[in-house]
Amino acid sequence: MSLFFFNQSKNISLSRTLKDLIEKISKDYPDDKWIFYAMTCYFNPDIAKNVTTFLHQRLKNLSGVHILIDREEWIRNFIDIDMFVKDICERTGLPKDKISLTTIKASTLFHAKSYALISEEKINDIHQGFGIITSGNFTQSGFSRNLEIGQITTAKDSPYFLEEFIKIFREAKTNHGITNLSEDKELLFASKLLSLGVFYHQWDQSHQTDLMFRLTLSETEIKRRKKMADRTEYKNWSVKQSGILSDDPINIKSFFEDYPKPIPDGFLGSFSIETLLGKWVPLNISNLIEKELDIFVNFYCKILKNFIEEKLQNHLRIIGHEIRHLQELNIIKSLKEYEVQEKIREWEKKVKRVTENSNLLRLLIWDYEKVNISISNLDMTFITVFADKIQSFYPKQLDYLDYNENLDKKRNKQSKARIGVGKIISQLNWEESETIKDKLFQEKLIWHKKN
Repeated sequence: MSLFFFNQSKNISLSRTLKDLIEKISKDYPDDKWIFYAMTCYFNPDIAKNVTTFLHQRLKNLSGVHILIDREEWIRNFIDIDMFVKDICERTGLPKDKISLTTIKASTLFHAKSYALISEEKINDIHQGFGIITSGNFTQSGFSRNLEIGQITTAKDSPYFLEEFIKIFREAKTNHGITNLSEDKELLFASKLLSLGVFYHQWDQSHQTDLMFRLTLSETEIKRRKKMADRTEYKNWSVKQSGILSDDPINIKSFFEDYPKPIPDGFLGSFSIETLLGKWVPLNISNLIEKELDIFVNFYCKILKNFIEEKLQNHLRIIGHEIRHLQELNIIKSLKEYEVQEKIREWEKKVKRVTENSNLLRLLIWDYEKVNISISNLDMTFITVFADKIQSFYPKQLDYLDYNENLDKKRNKQSKARIGVGKIISQLNWEESETIKDKLFQEKLIWHKKN
C-alpha cells in the first residue's frame, strides 16, 4: 500500500504510474483475464481511449472496460456514449456488452476518482490486480498536470480490497446510474447547441450617454400646465419628466437617420434566445455581426464624434440666449447668470466625456458586447431552462442525438415554416446564412439607394 503525490514529474505522473502497474500485471499474470474500472467526476474521452489502447496492447486478455462519470459532466461536454463505446470496441476488439460508460446522478456531484485493473476470476482465492484511490480526474490535467494525491493498493497489500472495490463500483452503477437517457438527451442537445453559439450582454449606459439639457420648471409654469391640457412647447423644449423641461440638442437619432447603424436595432430579437447570461446567438450570426462591426465601428465612431462636436459648438452659441428667454417667459425657475454658465459647462463636460471615450461612442452604435462563457462552467439549471426554451422552436419532440439522414430531412422540412433563430436551430448546417446576411444589411442598403 503506497501513498503518492502524482504529477510532480513525468516519471511519477498518474498516467505513468497507471501504465507501469499495467506493465507489471501483464508480466506477472500473462494468461489471466482482466477488467478495467474507472470512477471520475470530470472526464476526457481521449485520455480514456489512450488508456484502453494501452491496456489492449499490453494485456493478452482484456475482458472488460467499465467507467462511471458524473451526469452533469456528460451533459456539459455532450459526450456521445454510443460513439465512445463503439470507438473502444474498435480499439480493443471487445464486444459491446463488455464496455460501459455510465452516467451517475448524485444529489449534488459524483466526485469519486479511482482506477483499478482486477482479474475477472479469482486467482488463489482472491482477485488480483491493483486499485488507485486518488484526487485525479480522468482528464489530461488529472493524469499529468495537476498535483494530485493517491493511494495504490494491491491484492498483496489487502487481500479483499479489490473485491470491495468491485462491490462499491456495482452499487454506484446500480443505485445511481442512469439507464433511461431520453430526458437527459434533450439536455445534451441543449448543451451541444449552446456550444454552437455565443452570448451577448446588453450594456445599459444611458446615464453616461444621456446628452439631454435639462432645466427646472418654474412654479408658475407648473400651475399653468395643470390647468391646460394641451401646453404649447417652446421650440425643441418639452416636458418628458415631471417638473423638468428638456431639450435634445445633439439628437443622436438624427445621425442614424443619415447613417444607418451597422447592426439594425432589434436585429438580435429575431436571431437570439434570451437567457440570464444575455442573448444567445448562433455562431454564424455572431460572425456576421463581428465582421460588420470590425469593418464599420471605427469609421462610425469618427464621424459620430465629429457630428456630436459640431452639434455641441452650434448649441453653445445659442443655449445661453434660450435659457434667458425661457426665464423671461417665466417657464423655468429663475437662475443667476453664474448658475446659467455653470449649467452650460456641466452639460458641455457631459457631452465631451462621450466624444472622448471610444467605448461610449461604440455603445451608441451597438450597445451589446460578446461575452466568452465556457459551456463546461454553466449551471445545470441554466441548461435545463435553455432546453425548455428551444422546445418552442419545434412542432414536436425530436430525437436529439439522432444525427442521421432522416433527422436532417425532418429538420429541413420544419425549417421552411420557421424564421429567425428557430429556423437556424432547425437546420444545424446553417444553409440560410446568405438570407440572414441580406437582412443584416437591409437598413444600410436602403440608405445607400436613397443617397
